[in-house]
Amino acid sequence: QTHTHTKIMSTQIHFTQDHAEEFKSMQSDYAQVVRRRQHNVMNAEMLENEKRTQLETNAKTLDMDTSSHVYKSFGRLYLEMPVPELRDEIKENIKYCDTEADKLREKRTLLDKSAKNYEDKISEFIKKNAIKPDEATESEAKPKEDNEED
Repeated sequence: QTHTHTKIMSTQIHFTQDHAEEFKSMQSDYAQVVRRRQHNVMNAEMLENEKRTQLETNAKTLDMDTSSHVYKSFGRLYLEMPVPELRDEIKENIKYCDTEADKLREKRTLLDKSAKNYEDKISEFIKKNAIKPDEATESEAKPKEDNEED
């Protein structure tokens, strides 16, 4: 019977070829969930920065007379608009940021649960299917593939 091994945190784990492929697939799925969570966190940080900018801009308009006009930049184009209109737009942007941040938090909670489930599945898979070092002879333990997780 052919065996292969995988290195995880400098610990060698031996599997049969079939189990090694299944393990590799589980690791790949887990890595995808982790990447999606990281992307989620980055999006949440961008929304938080946008909200902070909107709050700072709003604070600067509080001292302005409501009959005043401001210029809003759209790339190289500047449009004149009344202060109350800008404040309304800012309030809408803040509301949007809050709504999207809530959605991202909900999604992150699901991703956290999914990652935990994969961690548990991988751990259980290793316990159930790993070949004990004393069970694998030197000839059987020679790897066909060497997979290292970063």
